[in-house]
This record gives sequence, structure tokens and C-alpha cells, in this order.
Amino acid sequence: MKTATIASPLLTSDNMESSVMGMDAVGMDLATYFMRDKIYSNKIKAVVREYLCNAIDEHNKFKIKTPVLTGIRSENNENTFYVRDFAKGLSEKDVRSIFGMYFRSTKSKSNDSIGGFGVGSKAGHCYNDTFFVTSYFQNKKTLYTCVLGGGDNGVPVGHIYKIDESDCQETGLEVCVPVKQSESFTFAQEIKDFIAFSPANIQAEIRNEIITPNKFIKSLESNGLKFRLIEDQSLKRSSQFVIQMGGVEYGQIDCKSFTAIKNTVLVVDVPIGSMSIPISRESFENTVNNKNFISKIEKTIEDLAEKDLGQFKTKNVRELLENDLADLSDPFYEGDCFAIRKSILFQDVYRTISNTRKINSQTICEKEKKPILLISPRINNAYWMDKIENHCKKTMENYYVVNDKDLYCPNINIEKIKEHFHILSIKRVKYEKKSGGKNKLYSVYNENGSKLQKLMSPLELHNYRCQLESMPEAKNIDEAIAQTEKYLKNCESYRNVLLFSISMKEGRNDCFQCNSTTFVEEMVKLGWMDFKSQKMREIKENFDKIREERNEKLQIRRNSIKKWVDFSPRTMEALKKDKNAMRMHVIWKKIEKESSLRSKIISSLNTDYYSAPKYSRQEVRTIMKLK
Repeated sequence: MKTATIASPLLTSDNMESSVMGMDAVGMDLATYFMRDKIYSNKIKAVVREYLCNAIDEHNKFKIKTPVLTGIRSENNENTFYVRDFAKGLSEKDVRSIFGMYFRSTKSKSNDSIGGFGVGSKAGHCYNDTFFVTSYFQNKKTLYTCVLGGGDNGVPVGHIYKIDESDCQETGLEVCVPVKQSESFTFAQEIKDFIAFSPANIQAEIRNEIITPNKFIKSLESNGLKFRLIEDQSLKRSSQFVIQMGGVEYGQIDCKSFTAIKNTVLVVDVPIGSMSIPISRESFENTVNNKNFISKIEKTIEDLAEKDLGQFKTKNVRELLENDLADLSDPFYEGDCFAIRKSILFQDVYRTISNTRKINSQTICEKEKKPILLISPRINNAYWMDKIENHCKKTMENYYVVNDKDLYCPNINIEKIKEHFHILSIKRVKYEKKSGGKNKLYSVYNENGSKLQKLMSPLELHNYRCQLESMPEAKNIDEAIAQTEKYLKNCESYRNVLLFSISMKEGRNDCFQCNSTTFVEEMVKLGWMDFKSQKMREIKENFDKIREERNEKLQIRRNSIKKWVDFSPRTMEALKKDKNAMRMHVIWKKIEKESSLRSKIISSLNTDYYSAPKYSRQEVRTIMKLK
């Protein structure tokens, strides 16, 4: 990549003394130290990025079709990160120059290559004191080691040693960096992340797994920018829009109103040199030019998305209800490359439409050539929904229904909904007149809040509960009353009483529920309990009291028996009786409050009774006599 340097002519007066600003030996050593060790915030990522970029540049330069090879080698419990290219390789002079000289680069005058600062080839030293370079050049394979050490100025300097040379028929270059065992996974992940959306031909081998760039789906080009839609199943990224320059990811763009289609990432390949980067090449620089270029990218993506998703904006409210928003399992519309949430595209009607439903599968009733949309009230909503469902079952009618809280709320365009629907209060439907008498049927809900499949009379509900409890059915009301009275009289728990109780449907209760006060009254006449009655509260309090007394007696029995005492079978039987257990309990409590030796011994045994040995009756008596 071209690196811009500006040299301006100097205008000075004659005979002025001058000197050139530069660095001495100490300064040079310090500068190289900072260049290799201090410019990277993520050193592992830097090593992976720099050497892969260099290899890709060489393949592009010489038009090599073979993939760049990389990965983690494991030999003798040692891991090594490697990058192998198959270009022309380097002479010994070039190896020593490129890997040993900072700010010496063959790429600084061209935008055909990714690098250009003459720093990346030394990146191995930001992570490890030693790395290796193998050059396959002119039928010779030469191994070099690059080592940090020595230095006369208090700073370690780099040394390049030629280790071995042999004949070969290959060409190219391989860089190997030893990896700490604990960081091999991090290296592997950085390799995968670099390769995922790279346009280059790269192949990695990690733990016998072959990894190549993610599947390419399609390309786009607009406003001088090139885009690639790439498959991505990882779901790790915060954004689906990635900016790359020279195959290196430098940033992401967050578009709040739309995304790329499911399991994909849209990669923007900006031309090399179009945006400036720091020497570390970790991100774009914060410059006016870069900000303007990112704005251009964002505007281009918005234009492409608008064109791709425009087909969905033509849908009217009724089409949305019938075909799309009724199916909320998929909240997106997807075009060829972009996706948008239905809630965003149609935010002025989404809440209403997404909460609208049909009563049944019959043809929707119409008025003034518009389908009828019934508005149910927030208060007593369950009653009205039950009422309209029963009405439609009898009349074979059908309506759209929505709760008023989902229609009369902020950001909803009611006028837009009125264009396509006739809005009517659910109370204005012409219901059939109520038929009184003992044969009237009601909707009933079980203790889980689920509606029973059929309407029931009071006697039918009674017999339904009897079936569940394997009790005989009542033939008439008098038999049902007698049956309920006998059952409730013999109940041993509050839970049993709940089985034959009824309440209005308000929240969740552990009993049958309904939406009719009349039905509750009819069930009470059969002997059932009204869940919200004072009598029911008294029954609950009584059972709670019985349970507390039972638990208290049980606790006293447990406290009377000590694990460290070897009670005889006869004594154990005696302690199971409340009177004897209470007497023993009182004795133990009295001793615990004493400041005596026996109290200390018994307290220690109580706290460690799992490991304490069993003491005989005589031994316990000896302990009890201690003062």
C-alpha cells in the first residue's frame, strides 16, 4: 500500500548554520523495540494477520493459483503457527533485508499489495523472542532463525542466523512462530477469523481440520464499491456488515433498520489505499477522509437495501394480516441480500396486526364491503372472548378480534387500519338472547387456566370432577350435594378441598374457573366451595394451623433423639410418643442453656454428630452427672 510522505522545500537565509534531525544508535534500538513490541494491542492477531497478508501479497504479485497454507502444527508437545506461500522465495540478501530492516518495504509505492510499512515481517518478535523463516529460492531450501537478544544499549536487538541449507525443487517462503500451549486455541481462532471472509485463496489445517474461506453467495457493485455476500453460521458478530481492505477486516457497520439475510455477512471490499491505517494496521485512522468514506459506504448499503426490500413496502394492511404478520415465527422479510424486521417496516400498524386473530376458519363477516375487526375491552376480556367464541360456534360466523390496548396505543395509525377494516366493538355484536334455567351451559377452565373443550352445566362439571377422582357420578342435584358434603367432610388437606372449588377467572387459581358469577353460585348450591369466600379462607387457615402443629411435633421428636446416643429399641419407641418426646426435648434444651461441662460436651457432640461414636446408656448417664 502506498505510504504518503511529504517533503517540502526549505526557504532559509544565507549563511545560517543547520543540522539534520535523526536518531543515534540508542534511539534506533529503542525505535525498533517499540515497532516490534508496543504498537500492537492484540499480538496474536497481529502475528496471524501480518504473515498471512505478506503471503497473500506474494501470491497476488506472481499470480500463484495454489492456496496459501497456514495453521497450527503440533510436534513433540510443541505447537507452531506457520504460513507457507508458493511464490518465488527470497535470496539471503532479501531475507536479511526484509526481516531485519525496519521501514524497508517493496510495497510502499503501490496499492496492489496490502503491506507497505516494512514492520509486519518482524511481527513474530512481538509475540516470541524467536521465529523461523524457510526460503525456497533457486533450488535451495534455506532455514533462518530470527532471535532477539544482546544489544549494547540496554534494549534487545534482532539477529538473523542462517542455520541450514539443502537442495530442493520448491519455491516460496514459510514463516514459523512457536506458540505457547495455553494460547494455541487463541491462535487457531484468529486464523479462522482471518480466513472466514477473505477473498484470497487460503487453506488452514488445525487439529486435522481443513478450513477454507466461508461460502461465497453473490456479489454486488454500486457507487464504485464492491460487496460480497458470505455465508456465516457463527452468529458471533455484533453486525452483519464488515469493512475489509486488502482482505483484512478493519471495522463493522451497524444498520439498525435492516440486516443481511439470515446466516450471512455482507463484506465491503474497499480499494487498498482508499482509507488510511496506522502502522499497527489494527483499525482505520480517525480522520475526516475515513469518516467521509464510511458515510459513503453506509449510504450505498442503505440504497442497496432500499432497492432489495422495496417489494415488501407495497403490501397493504389486509395483506399483512392474511399472509404475513399472522405468522410471527419468522419476524423478517428477506430479499436477495437484505432482511428487515416486519415490526420496523410496518411499525405504524405492526402491534395491532400482530395481535389480531380470527375466531375460527369460516369466512370473515363483512360490513360495508370491509372485513369486521372486533375490539375487545381490556377489562373482563376473557368474558367477552368466551362470549364471542360461543356465539360464532352457534351462528357459524367469523370475525377478526384485537384487544383495545393493541389498537388504541401510541404510534398506531388507526386511520390506515380503518381503510381496510370495519372496526366494531365486540359488545355491539348481535348476540342471541340468554336462555335461563337449569340447562344453561357455561365455559369452564381447569386449574391450569386451560379452557375445557365443551360447555358444561353445573351438574356436568361436578360429574367431570368425579370422573377425574374415580368417584361415582351423581344422577341428580340432590345426589351431587350429598356427595360433595361427604367428600369435603373427609378432606385431609387444603389441596383436596380445592378439587371441589370454583372461582371467577382472575389470574391463576388452583381450582376450576369461569367467567360467570351465576355459574359460581350454581356450583356453591351443589356444595362446592367458592374459592374467594370467607369460609374457604377459614378452611385454609385451619389446615395451615394443623400443618404447623404437625411440623412442630415432628421437630420436637427429631430434637429428642440424638445421633450420638445408643438408644434401646424400647426407648426409641417411647420417644415416638409426643409426651415422652416433649419431656426429653425439654431436658436437652435445659442442658444446652447451662454453663456446665456436660453442656459443653453435649453441644460439641450435637455439632459433630455425623462422626461422633455411639455412647451407651451408662456412658450417657456419666456425662449427664458432670457439672
